[in-house]
Amino acid sequence: MDSILVENLGAMLLCFGEIEHDQHYGERVPPETEEEKRARIVIELKAKDIEEARKEAELNGGPAPDEAEMKIP
Repeated sequence: MDSILVENLGAMLLCFGEIEHDQHYGERVPPETEEEKRARIVIELKAKDIEEARKEAELNGGPAPDEAEMKIP
């Protein structure tokens, strides 16, 4: 905390009385927007496709898929 604020904190609390606060207010996560939902779904689908391609390559004994082509942003 800033030293000026620390020096005046007691006086401010006395002036304004009991101030209620929520310690976890700053830690809350804002709700997901529509764009973020779409992006998350697209990434999940790409990750699922990559995993399926890896499993298929392992089962068939073929080369692993090129991950540069399937890169997730």
